[in-house]
Amino acid sequence: MAIRKTISSTVVRTRKHLRQRIAKLWNYEHRLQYRIRKFLFQYGGRTFSVILLILVLASFYLSSSFQTVLESHYPTEDSIQELQRLLLNIGTALIGATAIVTSLVLFAMQVNIERMPHGLFRRLSTDRGLLGAFALAFLFAIGVAVLPTFMERTTTADVLIAAVWFVVLLFLLFLYAYRRALVLVNPLQQIQLLLQDTRKDLDIWDRRACRALPLLKADQIETADLPPTDLTHDLARATYFQINSHWTDEATRGIRFAMSFARRYSEQGDYEVSNTALNAVVAINSAYIKAKGKTFYTNPPLIEDPRSRDTFITETLEYMRQNVQAGIIQHDEQKIEQTLQALASLVQVYLNIDYSSPYASKSHAHLAAAYLNNTVQAVTPHDMTDVLLEGVRLMGRSAQHFLTKSKPDDIALLAQQIALIACTGCAKENYRPVTMAGMTQLAILTFDVIRCKNPNTRHAIQEIHRNVAQVSQLFLKVPDSPISNTHATYLGPYYSSTNVESLRSWLTSLINRLSQEQSDNEDAQTVIRNIEKWSDGLYKTTEELLLSTIDAKSPFSITIVSARKPRLCKRF
Repeated sequence: MAIRKTISSTVVRTRKHLRQRIAKLWNYEHRLQYRIRKFLFQYGGRTFSVILLILVLASFYLSSSFQTVLESHYPTEDSIQELQRLLLNIGTALIGATAIVTSLVLFAMQVNIERMPHGLFRRLSTDRGLLGAFALAFLFAIGVAVLPTFMERTTTADVLIAAVWFVVLLFLLFLYAYRRALVLVNPLQQIQLLLQDTRKDLDIWDRRACRALPLLKADQIETADLPPTDLTHDLARATYFQINSHWTDEATRGIRFAMSFARRYSEQGDYEVSNTALNAVVAINSAYIKAKGKTFYTNPPLIEDPRSRDTFITETLEYMRQNVQAGIIQHDEQKIEQTLQALASLVQVYLNIDYSSPYASKSHAHLAAAYLNNTVQAVTPHDMTDVLLEGVRLMGRSAQHFLTKSKPDDIALLAQQIALIACTGCAKENYRPVTMAGMTQLAILTFDVIRCKNPNTRHAIQEIHRNVAQVSQLFLKVPDSPISNTHATYLGPYYSSTNVESLRSWLTSLINRLSQEQSDNEDAQTVIRNIEKWSDGLYKTTEELLLSTIDAKSPFSITIVSARKPRLCKRF
């Protein structure tokens, strides 16, 4: 028995060891395949070109040995003339084949891209890489036909080697032209080409503006009548762009073409292409902001500055609004969600605009956020729960970006709109997940404001308090029972004491971390002061909410009673 157990345990260990070794070998194979693919993607073309060049040079280097072999096979003048006629016939046939392949590939490519915007159609139909490949193919075919005339001036081996390489290169050019044509008719590649051309044009204008700066120095521009805040702007660049007001024409055309892609392919159900097109719009706006530099203006308090109007940004946002309206008419939820995501990305991009003043309002980002709010509200009557959920999440994410790159007060409007959309769950039962998503975003915003290093958070905290109370009071009118526990479920992200993904749980973890910090930690002191602002007057709204739950005989009153505010460490 002992021997059997020993043998059995040995077999088990051996099998286990073999399985581990096999798993490691598979893992090594996967890593090797990944590295090979990565290398070929980055350096495949260069490696192939170097290998091809080495082979060509090596073949001509060994031509003397090859000449000895040819002399034994073609000893007479008649045999050499037959070889010349053979090369001439091959060259003539290759010229005809090149013409046929060229016409077929160009025709197939133009048929596939004929529905593209006119400007993009011209760009793809005159692709330099494709036309250059066919031009070289014709030259190589003609070269094969002409090579027999050089047999009297050079060796037969050199002529045959050159003819062989001409044929090989010709077929490689055919393969390249075929693959290039497939790339050009690929809509994803077309969008990338469009984006590259637009970025290149904006970079050109950026360089032109830099070159023109010596001609438009600040001392040559009349600054006597300008306010001091204008002197922080790049006046020379602004003057140059004002003189050359057409500098955004190519970028505007790129936005229009990208939106055309997005509309067309979303209608066909190809959402990968439409999403790529919308991302291209965001990328073009980012390149535009980089090229424009410190020439953006914002509206000062109580005054409207006409220079703050940016036609390029306004047209971009209008295209987005129209795309959402088309999606609502078509009841295309995925199209609307993609457009909302693009609007949220534009909010983040516009927050990076340099207004040459740390106190300037992020007016263009606020404009994009307003478009985002309005489009989400426009979806509300059309029974699209998933779209509303995504819209509320995107609005909350945009508010977080405002909190990071702007002032805490800038999130007040977004918080109000989130609360407004969250109230839709009080009217429609299928919109109740929207209420939960809204309360989650308000809880996240509350937690982010508390952790904010900016001490001026009182107004933002008060606005979030008011919005949370508004949603909670209105949702308490929804019938509830101890079994369904509707109020606690959908308002729990803000009030729950048992849910680990709630504000109470996050605050508990935060205060535990604060208790471990040193008393002279300025960031910790700022957070504690924000917690004090958050808790100041909290009892009023909590008391009102508790009385409302009692009047409504809601089990949610237990959650309200248990949601006490966290205690601060005394040594702070």
